[in-house]
Amino acid sequence: MTRRILLLTLFAAFCTSAHANYWRVPGKWSTASSAAVGVVDGDTVEFSSSTPSADAPVWTKNNLVLIGKGVVAFGSATTTDHKGIWKITGNNVTIDNFEFKDVIPQDPLADDSSAAGVYSTGTNLTVRRCWFHDCSVGLASTS
Repeated sequence: MTRRILLLTLFAAFCTSAHANYWRVPGKWSTASSAAVGVVDGDTVEFSSSTPSADAPVWTKNNLVLIGKGVVAFGSATTTDHKGIWKITGNNVTIDNFEFKDVIPQDPLADDSSAAGVYSTGTNLTVRRCWFHDCSVGLASTS
């Protein structure tokens, strides 16, 4: 009986964690920041070139795949926490095919104002086919 309960518990856990969503922005959400709030662990988010670029999301979920389709640029946005346009706090996040440019520090006179395109505090960040320019730091990580 205990073995059956254990197997059912493991099966239920696998089924709920194995379900991931594929979202488009704009689509369900109009901005990267709204998508960052709405996604759940394991989701994939595809951004089109019409996604608003002056946006500074904080990605807190794990196992995300963030994909740019076409020329998807983020820039001229005030950085979050004096750190970067995109802040990644989740683990196992993949960022693919984005441009990060013209980063504006929240307070250019602050000692910790790094003005990165992407600032990550999570582990296992993968960055592919991204272009960083006109940032004081392209990619910054604490891990």
